[in-house]
Amino acid sequence: MAQTPPTPDPLWRAAGAFAALPEDEVIGVELADADGRPVKVALIRRGAAVHAVHDRCPHRGAPFSDLGLIDEDGTLLCGWHYWGFRLADGQHTQVASIKLCVLPTRVVDGAVQVDLSRPPPYPPPALVSLD
Repeated sequence: MAQTPPTPDPLWRAAGAFAALPEDEVIGVELADADGRPVKVALIRRGAAVHAVHDRCPHRGAPFSDLGLIDEDGTLLCGWHYWGFRLADGQHTQVASIKLCVLPTRVVDGAVQVDLSRPPPYPPPALVSLD
């Protein structure tokens, strides 16, 4: 019987005040992983929820925090080529094989925290090209 690898302990990092996050905008923050390496994260507040993804579109590497948009359905759009991703699970809206790494978040005493126990791969994965 195959052993399931243990789930890593959460690595909660402070990402700022919930009240300071504008609703339906993409805000970039830089947090430190377990080894102290910087991890760029895009935060999106929708209502009472905060979503976090790695701040890089897999298509051409555009930072969501620079050009990312949230449409009326709550989809994260890359401002370079308008690739769309669902905030809940990171799934690309049209291509089933493409998915963002969605990071767990929580709000504790008004402060947003992001779990970086699943850091992005090093080096970053190759960019996807469907052109």
